[in-house]
Amino acid sequence: MKEIRKVGVFVKRKRPQAIKVIREMGEWLRERGVGCAAEAEVAKEVGWSCVPTEEMIQDVDMVVVLGGDGTILAAARALRDRPVPILGVNLGGLGFLRRSPWRSSTRPWRRSSGGNTR
Repeated sequence: MKEIRKVGVFVKRKRPQAIKVIREMGEWLRERGVGCAAEAEVAKEVGWSCVPTEEMIQDVDMVVVLGGDGTILAAARALRDRPVPILGVNLGGLGFLRRSPWRSSTRPWRRSSGGNTR
């Protein structure tokens, strides 16, 4: 699997806890030498550089989705034919496509990155 150098983040905007999770996740990733990008509105809110979504998805090696099934499907549509892994992070509620909360989502992240992170 390709080394993951940059992660794109998609967020369900009506989830207030998402901003806290994004900040925590960004710090965790950056400590491991992985860059982060998010949709412009979210990037501004967390202090990341802003780029259009179309540009962001061309530059990432993995996508993390914070939200539910609809947000995961929107991210998959945006990625179209790009073979980029998507990790869904549960922000509460019932869903069928997403994984667990962020703190317990590091296991699949480590697997996705070929074990290159701790």
